[in-house]
Amino acid sequence: MHCPPSNFVYTSFVDGADILGHLSPDEISVLSQPWYRTVVDDLTRESNKSWQFSESHPIMLGDRTIRFQDTLTKPLPTAPMEARDALLKFKDAIVKSPKTRHCLRNGDLFVFANQQGLHNRERIEFNDAEETSRRWLLKTYSMKDSATRDTYARYWTDGVVGCALDS
Repeated sequence: MHCPPSNFVYTSFVDGADILGHLSPDEISVLSQPWYRTVVDDLTRESNKSWQFSESHPIMLGDRTIRFQDTLTKPLPTAPMEARDALLKFKDAIVKSPKTRHCLRNGDLFVFANQQGLHNRERIEFNDAEETSRRWLLKTYSMKDSATRDTYARYWTDGVVGCALDS
């Protein structure tokens, strides 16, 4: 990982199991319905101007897998009121859950299960904006089984399983 030493950027992680511990079974059931969509972030939209929203999806998938981006994941316009209420409870559960925080430095290897919790990047102090724009992060993905992996086949580059390039 390339992180400029003059800048302070923290990564935080909240375990999905901790979030679930603050939700009732009924709230988890509602969050498991495909009543949500996620607005495509600005950076992704730069490479695909026509992509505005994800397909409809649940926030909770299976045991503790999460599909959520704060401020970007919202109930569908047609979702029942209980979907909105459950989303508010979910956000409360995030705040109540313990967070692991790490200041990234050059050469760090920070590994976590991307969909087994939530993570963010917190920019504390920038002293070299140009150097920060060259931040480098290598993302790798691990799927729990081949059926899950195959749901992402449309993203593979030249048909190579698991090879997805940012464009």
